[in-house]
Amino acid sequence: MTTSWPLKRGWGAAAEIVKALAAREGRELKSHGEFHKEIARLATTTGYEDVRHIWLSAVALHQNFYENWLPPEIVEKSIEDVKKLVEKLKKLLQL
Repeated sequence: MTTSWPLKRGWGAAAEIVKALAAREGRELKSHGEFHKEIARLATTTGYEDVRHIWLSAVALHQNFYENWLPPEIVEKSIEDVKKLVEKLKKLLQL
């Protein structure tokens, strides 16, 4: 489970949904810092405070893609977290 495919897909899914929400408001995210600021903004404006914590699972997967230091069980749980994040944020796109 530590192959790069799930790691890249987890980060990619999280990043794309955050970019889509920003784009809906006319903003383009161009750096990791901007992604983190967008997550903080979303948590504050939507009341979805847990997205801050769930987002960190996606960040860990992204870092692990390059460093491969996470054990498989953490990778698996982080991928589950990212799925929850995407589902939660998809609801905001439908508003």
